[in-house]
Amino acid sequence: MQLSKDTTRVLYINHYMTRGKNSEETDQKTINFLLGKTKKIVFIGNPFPTSPFKETLMESYENGRLTRDERVPTWKGPEILQYLNHILMTYLLLLKVGLRYDLCIAHENLSFFILYPLRLLGMIKRLVYYSVDYVPQRFSNQLLNKIYHFLDRFACKHSDLNWVMVKEQIKIRRKNSITKKDSSPFALASVGYNFKLIKIKSVDKIDFYNIIFAGALLENSGPQLGILALPYLLKKFPKIYYTIIGKGIYENELKKLIKKLKVEKFVKFTGYIDSFKKMSQIISKGSIGLAPFVPNPNSLSFYSDPSKIKLYLACGLPVITTNVTTIAPLIRASRSGEIINFSEKDLAKTIVKMLSSKEKYESYKKAAVKLSEGYDINNILKKAFERIPD
Repeated sequence: MQLSKDTTRVLYINHYMTRGKNSEETDQKTINFLLGKTKKIVFIGNPFPTSPFKETLMESYENGRLTRDERVPTWKGPEILQYLNHILMTYLLLLKVGLRYDLCIAHENLSFFILYPLRLLGMIKRLVYYSVDYVPQRFSNQLLNKIYHFLDRFACKHSDLNWVMVKEQIKIRRKNSITKKDSSPFALASVGYNFKLIKIKSVDKIDFYNIIFAGALLENSGPQLGILALPYLLKKFPKIYYTIIGKGIYENELKKLIKKLKVEKFVKFTGYIDSFKKMSQIISKGSIGLAPFVPNPNSLSFYSDPSKIKLYLACGLPVITTNVTTIAPLIRASRSGEIINFSEKDLAKTIVKMLSSKEKYESYKKAAVKLSEGYDINNILKKAFERIPD
């Protein structure tokens, strides 16, 4: 699709867990890419019911500048009521900034469904379905799971193009009866970062014993494994400590575990950091990035592109992860980190191995930087937009 700073109008809609204008979340990175390339951009974000944030967001940009910024409190109550509120708020906010767009990017299937009537009416010329994850068993409730897959099939079929994070999202859909006849074409729009915002530190400028976890604090993401490994690690490295960046529903359980193991002095919670610059500075000072995903086949991580791994690499950190994500084989092959079993003893043993000498650690770090070179977000998005039909 040809973008024009004189004529192109873009609408981006999603549901978010956390978001800040300076956070470099997937939606914000796309908006940053479009600034200066389009005449108008409107962003609408509705919070997931489990999000710590309870506001519908609307931002409007004209000629590269933010001209409107609104925050509207969402309704409380059952999830279905909250989602109905999202539909209402989306259209009320669009009435303020306009209903006609050359392109709409719907970040997940519910947002796609909300905006599809405008496509039917010809008010949206091109509609892209952007799915960051996909799992066959998204919900334990069978009715909700059927609704989820109905919406996904609907979006895949009625979009002009389907953006996915990884090829595995296409393959698993094919297995789940979404054939080429039943869907629009697929294209990759994977996770990447703006390297101009990141300063990688040399080995002598980092805190060699600072282990990092960054991301939403969810059980399936495995932040607990770093805590469980601390009693083993402290015997070898008395100065080691664990920095946890982010918020989430599992935070209280993590704090209970820390207290139980009596390692309070060796764990630091930063909370959610909405400044990407500040967060990348903290990560760049660490030594190893942890992404020990629980090997749960119903986890969102199995068919997605978890951003934390590429963020660690972009900040120059070697990675320790489990054999869950699609990037795990690349980590192993490039020697930019290690793949472990989901075991605190295995994690502790691997950290000791990686930090056994600065020379050994530096080889991991150099490999991490080299692997990250393929994840420039501007190159990724440029190719993704080129796939959208004019």
